[in-house]
Amino acid sequence: MISMFQKGRLAVTVLSAFIAFYAVVGGLLGRVAAEDSTYRNLSLFTDVLNRVTQDYVEPPVLDKVMLGALRGLLEALDPYSGYLTRAQLESIEKKKQSAKADAGAVLSKRLHYAYVVAPVRGGPAEEAGLRPGDYVESIDGQSTYELNILEIQSLLKGAPGSSVELSLLRGQRSEPFTVSVKRQIPRLPEPQGMILDPRIGYLKVPFLAEGSAEQVRTRLKMLMSGSAEKILLDLRNSAGGELSEALKVANLFLSEGTLVTVQDREGKKTAFEADPTQVVCRMPLAVMVNEFTAGPSEIVAAALRDNDRAELVGRKTLGMGSRQAILPLKDGSALVLSVEKYLSPSGNPIQNESPKLAGVQPTLEVPQRNDRLELFFQAAQMDSREDTEAAYKRFIEQVEQKQLEAALRLLTEGSLKSRKAA
Repeated sequence: MISMFQKGRLAVTVLSAFIAFYAVVGGLLGRVAAEDSTYRNLSLFTDVLNRVTQDYVEPPVLDKVMLGALRGLLEALDPYSGYLTRAQLESIEKKKQSAKADAGAVLSKRLHYAYVVAPVRGGPAEEAGLRPGDYVESIDGQSTYELNILEIQSLLKGAPGSSVELSLLRGQRSEPFTVSVKRQIPRLPEPQGMILDPRIGYLKVPFLAEGSAEQVRTRLKMLMSGSAEKILLDLRNSAGGELSEALKVANLFLSEGTLVTVQDREGKKTAFEADPTQVVCRMPLAVMVNEFTAGPSEIVAAALRDNDRAELVGRKTLGMGSRQAILPLKDGSALVLSVEKYLSPSGNPIQNESPKLAGVQPTLEVPQRNDRLELFFQAAQMDSREDTEAAYKRFIEQVEQKQLEAALRLLTEGSLKSRKAA
């Protein structure tokens, strides 16, 4: 599918890159760099432009080429940057004011398509059957291939009760399939707590929206006032929310140390430190994460790991750690640019161009690759009455159970870190 789209753009790829470089970067900065490398690139751009206009099989529509170039350049930076025409920006702003319902899913982009990081628990996307790792090929028939995250999110918004058709790509299926999602006014899930035997307080945090930190504080105090002597914090499939809430949640467990460092394009770093008056829990702590732990929850996980406060159990997190801003241009269009990135207390960027370097690595990986493959093949051994959905559900249940068992072993048998909360 991707190669089909790329074929039509192949002839203008090099041209697009250089048009975008000078049109966007030069316009944004408001100056032309005087370095030799810049002039060499400009000369090459001119040469490429001449060859394309003279030798391409048919006269290129340069306005279309320019739009594709701008989109390509911004998307090449990271999955969250993009370019919006004036009409697109106006449409997004108008819909933001009028459309109060959405599909209930946290999205990123991979391989140029919209990628489901996590459906909001109990939301319409989850009810319709979307699951983490799905690719959204199209929304109401419009391909997501060249859309940025803001455009995709806007397409998912609408009137309460209205439906949106999503064409999904899923690993176990050879062809796209369509689901209908009925939009709802967002009702974000709250943290949930319970006591697990023996005297372990379990706290699930599915989202870090405004107010979530206070809810976590309340649930945490309830567990501590009960029989809990140790805490298991579950951040698996926790994606989306606010940086401020992540800092408050991490601070509940830390009396000192850096929570996160924010770095801008000039390299200026601003560190956010724990406030000792806000610490609530000094008990031994373990944290569960997985590949769909993303955004604010990754900041919590990194803060607790790097400050030697908790062991992380599970799989490496997604790697979603930057802040975007909409930067208007003179013609009414706009750039969506990542203007800050978040660093873990140890100084590592949570978001990285290389997937191998992105995310927060657990201190105990569960399940490891070979074990994960074994669980997958066990789950795939179905009888004729079952389907791939049943196998997937069984596989996820087995993986999550393995992670839970490993975390409980650490809490009951291991020596967990708690000195920074003392």
